[in-house]
Amino acid sequence: MESGDSQVKHHIDIIRRFSLRFMHMIDALLKYSRLEQQDLSRTQFNLLDMINQLVCERPTSPDGITPTITVGLTFSHLYGKPASIRQAFTNLLDNAIKFSRHCPAPKIHISGQQVETGWMISDCDNGRGFELAQADKLFGLFERLHPAKEYEGTGVGPAIVKMMMEKHGAEVWTESSPGEGTTFYLAFPYSQEFINVQQSAKTPS
Repeated sequence: MESGDSQVKHHIDIIRRFSLRFMHMIDALLKYSRLEQQDLSRTQFNLLDMINQLVCERPTSPDGITPTITVGLTFSHLYGKPASIRQAFTNLLDNAIKFSRHCPAPKIHISGQQVETGWMISDCDNGRGFELAQADKLFGLFERLHPAKEYEGTGVGPAIVKMMMEKHGAEVWTESSPGEGTTFYLAFPYSQEFINVQQSAKTPS
C-alpha cells in the first residue's frame, strides 16, 4: 500500500510540474502577443539610466554566487520605445545571469557606442555558451538550447528580443562557443524620424 501511495505521489508531482510549466508557457505567449501588438511610439530616452536600474534590480543569486555586472556605454540616450527596449534588455540580462551562474566567477559586461549609422550595443557573459550552428534556433519561439531540468525558462526571451528589434527596424545576432560564454549584439539604426527630430532641434527658431 505504501508503495502504491508513493507511485501516486510521484505521478501527481509529475503532473504538477508539467502543469506549472504549461502555465508559464501560456503566460510567456500572452506577453509575446501583447508586445507584438504594441504601438511603437518612439522618443529619446536615457538608456544608460535604464540599464543601470535593471542591474540594480537583479536579485541576489540563491546560491550566493552573484555575477559581476559592468556597464560601459559611451553614449547615454537612445531613440525608440522605452518600454519595449526595457523588456528586451531585461530578457538579455536575465539570460546572461542564468547561463553564467555556474561559473566560479560569473561576469557580464554591457557595452555600446554610437556609430555613423546608429547605436551598437553588446551584452557579453562568460557562461555556458552554445554551438554557433544553433544560433538561428535560439531566436525561435519556445526554442531551447539546454535541458529544462538544468535551466528554467520558457524559451521566449530571445524571441521577444528579436521581435522588439525588428519592430525598431534593428538587428540582433549572437556569437557563442561552448564553455566560453555568449555575446548578443544589437544594432539600432538612425530612423528617419530620429533624423527629423535632430534637424528640428538644430534649426533656429
